[in-house]
Amino acid sequence: MIGQGFAVDDVREKLFLKGASEVWGGEEMDAHPAWYFWLANSPGAYRLQLVDSGRLDEHTGSVMRGVFSVKYYPSPLEPVFSHFSPVEQALVVGETFDHTNTPKLEAQVPENLFSVGTIEFIRDLVNKQSFLTYTSLDRLRFHNFSPELNRVGEDQSTFIEEPSHPRQIPAWDLGYPLFDASVGLHAFLMRKPPKRVILSRQSGFDFFENNTGHLVQRDTDETVFKSLMVAFYPECCEEDSTFEQSLTSQLLGSPWTPILDTAAPWRCRSDSHKHTCNGRLGSQINHGHEACACTDGHRHMPDVKTTSCRSVNVDGVIWEVPLAFNEQWWLMAEAEQFMKSMCGCH
Repeated sequence: MIGQGFAVDDVREKLFLKGASEVWGGEEMDAHPAWYFWLANSPGAYRLQLVDSGRLDEHTGSVMRGVFSVKYYPSPLEPVFSHFSPVEQALVVGETFDHTNTPKLEAQVPENLFSVGTIEFIRDLVNKQSFLTYTSLDRLRFHNFSPELNRVGEDQSTFIEEPSHPRQIPAWDLGYPLFDASVGLHAFLMRKPPKRVILSRQSGFDFFENNTGHLVQRDTDETVFKSLMVAFYPECCEEDSTFEQSLTSQLLGSPWTPILDTAAPWRCRSDSHKHTCNGRLGSQINHGHEACACTDGHRHMPDVKTTSCRSVNVDGVIWEVPLAFNEQWWLMAEAEQFMKSMCGCH
């Protein structure tokens, strides 16, 4: 998928693909392969690594699943850089990283650093269905351990007072561009547009460092945990939709609260206020009635329930695409597959 997409100039340009490289590192990389990505619409660099894989159906073995961690290495020149922890900032500007804004080959970077979310890919080979899911927190917050805090509970991990925030990053916004490009690449490779998109949310959580140095998770209503699923599948009979229904139902019931389901009976409508969305979920939108107290210029997810639509013609079929989503998810299904030059290297 990566090689085919990067080989076509038009695909690279429209999906903001700037570069990609496999991560080398011995046996660990053999078991859990990883890739670096550079995007034209993100100042930093990404690392996508396979952390879990297997078959979801034990009998036929036709449904494959892969879970990938997403890391974002921020550029020292972007405002969000100061929101990363002092340790992360020191690694980026020190001798650990090279001119590509990624760790050097011999560098040792703790796995808990720079993480922003996960991408899950499920492929049903029999029914020719694919599901890409991006999951992350709107704000990923890590707190230092403070001995002055009052703690209750058997594990002494429920904190009464709020400590400092040494790391507080807009994780969803930072990781989303890579997922956005991945969906477009998949549409290009499969020659099919998405058939269903589900966005759901639930209450989030924070991380605290306890007195042993381990991270303890604490639920909070101050952050939001979100999941976005994009489904690709052919028009098929009802009995073939069983697996699709089992997956999508997970994001439509407790503890998830659906924000948008394109299969639900809803229609696009124009709002009295103007949108300045550029077509990507997570793009900055000026709603007029909603002020942001942040000063670092990071993007916020629009209210997709009130976002107007754009008509996209794909192979004679008119799709009403919410402006919050990238229209290239649909258009890539019909993009040219030919290289303009004999060399596809970039």
